[in-house]
Amino acid sequence: MRVPLLILLLLAASPAVAQDSSRAFDREIAECRTYAACMRLMDGDSPSQSELYAPQLAAKLQTFGDRAKPELLRRAGMDITKVIDTRDKAYRRMIIADAVLGKWDNWTAADLPAIRPALDNKPETKLMEVLAKMRTPESLRMLVEFAGPDHIGVIRSLGDSIIPYLFDALDTRIWIKTASLIHDMPELGMRVAPSWLAIAQT
Repeated sequence: MRVPLLILLLLAASPAVAQDSSRAFDREIAECRTYAACMRLMDGDSPSQSELYAPQLAAKLQTFGDRAKPELLRRAGMDITKVIDTRDKAYRRMIIADAVLGKWDNWTAADLPAIRPALDNKPETKLMEVLAKMRTPESLRMLVEFAGPDHIGVIRSLGDSIIPYLFDALDTRIWIKTASLIHDMPELGMRVAPSWLAIAQT
């Protein structure tokens, strides 16, 4: 009887331990005073916790201006093909940096070359949301270039503004992938159809 009782006690304690851990991490974010100290918060052993707190981490790091952005982009642009073990520190840094960048507010066209390596790395990157948020011709072209099934929600959020870029991409090397995206979003496909018809009749 003692073993089941011990298990029950441990299970009952788990939420409290997790809550205490979350409160401790909250305090660490609130109390870090220097750029270096705040960056170290992303180097812990719990990437899932750091990802969960990405909005708070991004807000805190932005109090130092854009100083953290180049380092975060460098981490997010890590070559994922060289990852041997997902427990590797560099891999954890990449995942956390990507999550924090997804909550970053200040972006310009000058950031696009540094964003590209991170898009090459992993399809589910949060930087696709950044490209959508920027809503410039350059960012939307890049979004369409790297878009896949994981990004249908991001594309839908752009509404009709993304249609010209999807249409242009049908005339490039990624046309098959783009046609597949349009196929998976019938509401966009219906709006693109008249343009396709016009080309077919010329």
